[in-house]
Amino acid sequence: MAYGERLGCAHTYTATVHYRGGQQVYAYLDTVESLEWERVRRGVSEATVTLHKSRISPGCRGRLADLWPWVHEVTIYRNQQAVWQGPITNIVEGRNTLVLTARDCGAYLEKRVLRKDEKLTDAD
Repeated sequence: MAYGERLGCAHTYTATVHYRGGQQVYAYLDTVESLEWERVRRGVSEATVTLHKSRISPGCRGRLADLWPWVHEVTIYRNQQAVWQGPITNIVEGRNTLVLTARDCGAYLEKRVLRKDEKLTDAD
């Protein structure tokens, strides 16, 4: 979207699960019941994808059974353009639903231990 363009109304919202880094697709989520995400200024936002279990195809069901938090990421698309992405942090399987909770990529900075730089003295 170029500067000055209006956002307009969305025709479709879809979600996909990727391996960490977002380069390789793990599963296309074609039976999304609800999608929610937010934007947080100077913070880490969260998204929730709810799938109805009876509508998930058998092939996709097998893939979703092998999801791992912090290994897989959710990407949300608005009219085929990515608008939100982040690692899955929680997977809740209910009687009729499967709920994927993810946080945006800033969550990696909260999880990862940053190494302390050491100042070298008497070095060339």
